[in-house]
Amino acid sequence: MEFLQELHCVHESLRPDFFKPFQEGIVKQMVIEAIASDNEFFYGIKSDEEFVAMIWFSQYPARENEWNKKEASIQIDALVTKKEFRGQHLANMLMQFIEEFALENGVKLLTLNCYAGNDAEKFYQKVGYTPSNITMIKKLTE
Repeated sequence: MEFLQELHCVHESLRPDFFKPFQEGIVKQMVIEAIASDNEFFYGIKSDEEFVAMIWFSQYPARENEWNKKEASIQIDALVTKKEFRGQHLANMLMQFIEEFALENGVKLLTLNCYAGNDAEKFYQKVGYTPSNITMIKKLTE
């Protein structure tokens, strides 16, 4: 839960207009539902019996409708390393793990969302991710 709170606080600082303050009970319920699902996964790295890095991702089958078609994919929902463990390549290890997981499961497309201004953007580009979709926003005033 500590990881998700830290991640939420980063997102909330980047987009306070979008993210509500962290609510542990709601997040716990989200995690319980995710763990119970067949397409969401959590993996972590421990140090001294304590999780210090984790990745949360969702796997989606190929799908098609009248407008478009999408190949099977994995959406990275969260990637977090505790501050005191950053710089030890733990996130790299988790990203390598997810690539191996994807290939073993016949998935060749990995996606993730990264908010503008997030320090992780450079990391994602370093490990091979490229911008694809850009969400443009404009906040109107009266």
